[in-house]
Amino acid sequence: MVSERLWQRTLVVAFTTVLGACGGSSDNVSPGSIVVEVPVSNGGSNGGDNGGSNGGDNGGSNGGGNGGDTVATVIPDSLADAITDTGRVASTEFGSLPIYQLDIAALADGVLDPEGLLIGNDIVLEISGGALRVASGVL
Repeated sequence: MVSERLWQRTLVVAFTTVLGACGGSSDNVSPGSIVVEVPVSNGGSNGGDNGGSNGGDNGGSNGGGNGGDTVATVIPDSLADAITDTGRVASTEFGSLPIYQLDIAALADGVLDPEGLLIGNDIVLEISGGALRVASGVL
């Protein structure tokens, strides 16, 4: 009886250790979190092939000329109350893009249903009002 309990406890400790190691193997995620990395193109301020304020083949005072495609943001009507234009714009380092706010408090139970939502590279999205959760079964 005692050896059976010792065996069970050993298995619980082993499984807990394995699960803990799997969840902590990367420095930018935690168990149950979805991390989306968005590549950022920086045209720079000292010139080069992609522009910058000091010259470059494609020029531009905003560090532009990187030739990337613009992806338009689509906000479905169901999220129009939660995702709104703040009326502010980002600095020139971020292309003077409009800043939109995603208010978690305006979502039902604080859960985002991304059906029909496309966040492009034509806005800066600011998340406020709590931790963002995405509805299960949609990814």
